[in-house]
Amino acid sequence: MHKAGEENYFIKSGYRTNLNASSFDHNESNSYWTEERLKASTDFQFYVYRFAKLVFNRRRYKTILDVGCGPATKIKRFFASDLAETTLMDQPSSQDLIRKCVPEAKFIGINLETCRDALVPTHDLVICSDVIEHLRDPNRCLDLIRSTLHRHGTAIISTPERNYRRGTACMKSENSDHVREWNATEFRKYLESQGLEIEQILFLPQQRIHCWEYSLSRLLQGIWRIKRWSSCQVAVCRPGRPGNLLS
Repeated sequence: MHKAGEENYFIKSGYRTNLNASSFDHNESNSYWTEERLKASTDFQFYVYRFAKLVFNRRRYKTILDVGCGPATKIKRFFASDLAETTLMDQPSSQDLIRKCVPEAKFIGINLETCRDALVPTHDLVICSDVIEHLRDPNRCLDLIRSTLHRHGTAIISTPERNYRRGTACMKSENSDHVREWNATEFRKYLESQGLEIEQILFLPQQRIHCWEYSLSRLLQGIWRIKRWSSCQVAVCRPGRPGNLLS
């Protein structure tokens, strides 16, 4: 029997899940990932990966797993010197593209809707950036993340923040590729229900902005949050004593 809230992954009552969202495996390397999309991919979730690199360096980690890595352009940008210790995981259709982009890293092809037959060793840092909103049953992906996270490691999981991005009255995602979206309170409850301890949740820009504007957004965080600055929520999950890494 489900506990209260679990039926819709702790999202508010009445929210309409988009079960007709495009398949997460639609991004065939020879069709979806055009040259234009590949170039633009480095700008989305840019700050998630930059923060992940900060965590990786400060905690002196050695190994990285990127779950739902897409074309791996951001891993290549921020972890260029660590690719030999990096494992990339995405749909099998992405294999040729990823190996072409990041031949040094290990690739594991997996259907993230089922996560079956995933025999993956533990890693110090596990990244899952803007993936779970695409999945009909994200519990399976969270099970995978939890099982591949070293007991002294950190998982960094990002997803759109619904309230900042759509408004508090939003009852369905405007993005046809998204099954569902969480606000920060729902997101925290959902991750905790999956056995992850939340160290902190950050609010970052979804897309890269000018450096002066990013500095201003950090200065005003907690005082003034707007869609452009705060529509990407990033949960830092790790056993042990919490600590604020991003001032």
